[in-house]
Amino acid sequence: MAADPQFELRVVDQDSNEPIAVRMHVFDRRQQPVTVAETLNQDGFFTIDGAHIFRLKPGEYTFRMERGPEYKIRTGNFSIQKAAEDNQQVTMERFAHLSHDGWYSGDLDSYLADEDIGRWMLAEDLHFAVTTAKENQKADTSDSQAVAKQRFFSSQAVNISVGRRQQIRLLRTTAALEGKVGPDSVFEHLKRIYRSHPDAKPIVYLGRSFAANRAAADDRSHTHPDLPVWLASGQLKMFPVLDQSFTHQANWHVDDLLAARETYFKILEAGCRIPPVAGSGAGISGNPLGYNRVYVYCGEEFTADRWWSQLLLGRCFITNGPILTVKANDQLPGTVFPGYQGETVTLELSANLATREKISYLQVIKNGQNVAEVRLDDWAKAGGRLPPIEFTESGWCLLMAQTENADTPHLAMSGPFYVEFDNQVRVSPDAIRWLHHAAQLRLKQLQQQGDSPASLRYHQAAVRKFAEEP
Repeated sequence: MAADPQFELRVVDQDSNEPIAVRMHVFDRRQQPVTVAETLNQDGFFTIDGAHIFRLKPGEYTFRMERGPEYKIRTGNFSIQKAAEDNQQVTMERFAHLSHDGWYSGDLDSYLADEDIGRWMLAEDLHFAVTTAKENQKADTSDSQAVAKQRFFSSQAVNISVGRRQQIRLLRTTAALEGKVGPDSVFEHLKRIYRSHPDAKPIVYLGRSFAANRAAADDRSHTHPDLPVWLASGQLKMFPVLDQSFTHQANWHVDDLLAARETYFKILEAGCRIPPVAGSGAGISGNPLGYNRVYVYCGEEFTADRWWSQLLLGRCFITNGPILTVKANDQLPGTVFPGYQGETVTLELSANLATREKISYLQVIKNGQNVAEVRLDDWAKAGGRLPPIEFTESGWCLLMAQTENADTPHLAMSGPFYVEFDNQVRVSPDAIRWLHHAAQLRLKQLQQQGDSPASLRYHQAAVRKFAEEP
């Protein structure tokens, strides 16, 4: 009896020649995705950890391999003949190695099973992940009451080992669904969390951050109606500019990306110094784990505590494609530069950029406005330095790069740098009026719904707070 046809594929790193895990897509001659047995599958792609024996029908196949944004995408083909055995070795080329420079990537929004996430992290070259318990996937987070029902109540940082070659930092979060509750119960619950689980505080902030960016399906504002009360109460400590709505499939509009950016800029303009973050929603969005990710500078010490603390300080950049590390006056994002009345503070920005797609220029954002577009050839001639940014009053700036892919544009954005004159944070009256108006609308909506006075008092406090700001 003839043996079943099979094809062995081995994958190695080009520099080390060591086996590596990758995410892979296989297509038949009609370019239809192929399901491959004995692999970890999700949404038409799968992982292989260094090697795999394919047992497929005889025919011609094409493939696409990826391993996060620091490796080049590899494509190719293979054929399976009747009653034949064959093998092939494929090399993956790394063009950036950020962990060697102290930058570690994380995905802050995933819904993958605990037993699977480690293998996905290996295949995506991802160092840090947050996963939510599978039973919570049915929660409709576009609905305000559903958002109120979801609680992150514990976190545990653990090391997991996949195979014998690599250890990964995994942050596991557990979520519980409660009955319908109002903001009073929410904040009382948060207080109990802080007392009993100090390490869970970043997770609570995280859960509220991603809820803040999940608007209704027909609303492209990327502003949850409870955003003003979360900002007024100090509960929102990060904002997901890149969330699960931005998928690797072309099912969103570039205006969505612009809206998410503009919402974040308004938050900064309101004097709220919170970092941008990213999450893929892997497990429910169709995205691979780490498709949207945030890189955090940890230096030589990579631990869960340091990763979180550096993130909350704003030592980060976000991306769903390009690699963009930025410094101002040789300092990392999140740095506050002091200034005093009558003087000028000048920030000299320098950047390192690596990308798999074409980018024509870098954008410098100052106080929410695009103040400079620097063509890449001019930036390269200047040795990676950008035009100086001058401040005569408090403000902030950051750097962005966006690819020219019209279907699914990819973005990299640094965390902000801040300038503070005479110990005064920049607060824009326009941004405060925006938050005040949003708080009033939300309060009116809840009053019409008949919410209890205990529930309404937090929204009333938000209205008062933003009415009192300059």
